[in-house]
Amino acid sequence: MFFTKDEAIKLEDSFEKAFGVEYLPGQFDQRRQGVIDTLNLVLDEHIDCKTATIYEFSDISDGFINYSDEEISRFLENKSLAMDFADLKMVMDYFKKENRDPNETEIKILDTYWSDHCRHTTFNTSLDIEFETKSLLDKAIKKSFDKYMEMRKELNIKNPIILMSFGIILSKYMKSRNEFDDLEISSEINACSVYVKVRVEKDGKEELEDYLLMFKNETHNHPTEIEPFGGISTCLGGAIRDPLSGGSYVYQAMRITGAGNILEKVDDTIEGKLP
Repeated sequence: MFFTKDEAIKLEDSFEKAFGVEYLPGQFDQRRQGVIDTLNLVLDEHIDCKTATIYEFSDISDGFINYSDEEISRFLENKSLAMDFADLKMVMDYFKKENRDPNETEIKILDTYWSDHCRHTTFNTSLDIEFETKSLLDKAIKKSFDKYMEMRKELNIKNPIILMSFGIILSKYMKSRNEFDDLEISSEINACSVYVKVRVEKDGKEELEDYLLMFKNETHNHPTEIEPFGGISTCLGGAIRDPLSGGSYVYQAMRITGAGNILEKVDDTIEGKLP
């Protein structure tokens, strides 16, 4: 939609709770450029414009903080929230202390961060594990788990056993034994970074410089378990996104959608499947 300056001011005044977002001076605005290019097709004079995205907030529902249990359950179903009943009840109790109802954006943001994709509920669920040792595979898994428990004891870890701890226990163990002295210590824990020496050419001479080599693994329990193809794509995207956000140049990525015997010949696998 296009507005004159006076129309835009009048429209802005009609919003009760809103804010606008626009590009900083010097940043390329694709929408602005598209409008200019389109107008230049029919006009000879120089035309310029400004663009912005306006976000308007509305109250989620009057009386939310006083909802009954039945109304909370109905609200969860109507809004298709990722939170469960107890989660939303906690949100309601919080806004009771604030003495106001939340708006739709606040509920949606909380719900997004409460989803399994962001909150990793599955990975952080306390586990009570028992084993059967009937097969060789059972015994191999049990042996690995016993090693994990030995590491926990040596590191004096008192927290509950969770899936996430299986992924990070070895790095903690190696670090405690001074076997990981090339590890970068940082508040950023979303990708493993180690120090390496890289040969670079400066003024015709080859020198060694300190670089960070970053590794990132992803395994998405959601939405992979619901929609496997999209979920897998999300996984690979996250593995690339995080090193990029750390300032790294991504030069290699691999997606593994299933793992059988890696030594098996392709001819011996099921037709249409990779080994």
